[in-house]
Amino acid sequence: MKPWETFFNKKLSEVAEAAEVYDIGGGAQRQDKRKFKKYVLVDVNDRYHPDIVADIQHLPFADDSLEAILCLSVLEHVENPFFAMKELYRVLSPGGKILLSAPFVWPYHAAPLYKDYWRFSEDALRLLCRPFSLVEIISAGGYCSALVNFVPSFTRIDRILRPIAAWFDASIFRTRKSAVPEYFVFLVK
Repeated sequence: MKPWETFFNKKLSEVAEAAEVYDIGGGAQRQDKRKFKKYVLVDVNDRYHPDIVADIQHLPFADDSLEAILCLSVLEHVENPFFAMKELYRVLSPGGKILLSAPFVWPYHAAPLYKDYWRFSEDALRLLCRPFSLVEIISAGGYCSALVNFVPSFTRIDRILRPIAAWFDASIFRTRKSAVPEYFVFLVK
């Protein structure tokens, strides 16, 4: 298992210990509810049939009210990620946990229900996460994995290239901050 996969699985397990986990912006990639005691899907698009329709930049929750939040591959689709992170911090209870991900070297991927605005370096993520008491960031992939992201998926060759690229990244090139496809971030308030 790759280091980022180990990190992600461990942190997802920590988040899943909460009585309720709010998956904010997860409509397009809903999580398996069986992993959680109670899973609440929050999304701005009602076409995904979320439990709560809400914009991450204006969450309808009281201050310090949520114990655990998932926010996976969402920040790049938000007009103002600073507002979004401020809202996540506001609604998270003291000691509460967030697991999020954000792309760095990734192709444009807007869809009919959302736009694609941003990419995030580790420095940008640290800036956005500054108010949190604990910030852990791990990069996923490397040069080769980043390149494979730009192979058109309709060719299906990307499925063959991904494991090869992952091997090259881990064995030959070693992950470099300058060319990682995405980051995973674990936060505690």
